[in-house]
Amino acid sequence: MIKRILIFLSICFVANLRGQISGVVLDSITGEKLPLVNISVLGENKGTTSELDGTFSLGENAGKKLVFSILGYQKKTLQAQNNMRVLLQADEIALSEVVVENRKKTKKIEIGPEAPSIYEAYNRGPRTDTRFFEYLSSYNKARYIDAIIVRTDSKVKEARFIIHLYEPDKNGFPGKEMLNQNLVVSVDKGIKNTLFRLEKFHLKMPKTGLFVGIEKLMIESNKLETDNPYQSGVYYPLILYSSAEKDKIFSYSGGQWHVQTKQNQEGVLEKIKTSEPAISLILTN
Repeated sequence: MIKRILIFLSICFVANLRGQISGVVLDSITGEKLPLVNISVLGENKGTTSELDGTFSLGENAGKKLVFSILGYQKKTLQAQNNMRVLLQADEIALSEVVVENRKKTKKIEIGPEAPSIYEAYNRGPRTDTRFFEYLSSYNKARYIDAIIVRTDSKVKEARFIIHLYEPDKNGFPGKEMLNQNLVVSVDKGIKNTLFRLEKFHLKMPKTGLFVGIEKLMIESNKLETDNPYQSGVYYPLILYSSAEKDKIFSYSGGQWHVQTKQNQEGVLEKIKTSEPAISLILTN
């Protein structure tokens, strides 16, 4: 009887190991380990982020496809398996030439959430949620992106996430990134409005509008264990959200962009009551 139990436990252990996915992400040329790579289960809101040493692990995803993406490298889709060695190829990023002008900083415009008094925090998976800032003619004399303010809630010190700045593509989706490097930022404990200055990048607000995206990082330093048997832990910071009425809401998960819309019986887009990250934008001249 004991022998049968041991055999059964051995089978369960091996099956569990087969379900575990692990590996390391490397630069295909230099062999350098790549940290903070977004690793998504294709088509699902599941995944993780590579640690600072490039390693990663996922449970119960055998047989599925994983999408690896990080700014500056070509996106790659691979079959999930154990002990993966993922090589990412550097991407040639064409950025607009930055013209440095004399900054006066005599004007300041702050664009904030439409309903700043209503906040909700979500422990969403490895995804990027966005807020779209429409360009208005009143911004003509204050087009420089001076800073971004993000409202967060964290229970760990120096919880990190990535800020993305996207120009809209021809279909209105988040397209080309305005920066050629990941903007990794950290926040302290508590519920806070944290200001991140961008003046050194000399970025101008695109006249087609701007998407600001917040990418959640599923790394161990962001994780706080819980007593919940159905949840291994919470990854901080929690990005706080405000209620809004929008035509479209965009988010990135499962290796692709998703759009949330609502149409009436005539097929015309209607505004939907939803929530979006509580982000403010500060413009100056």
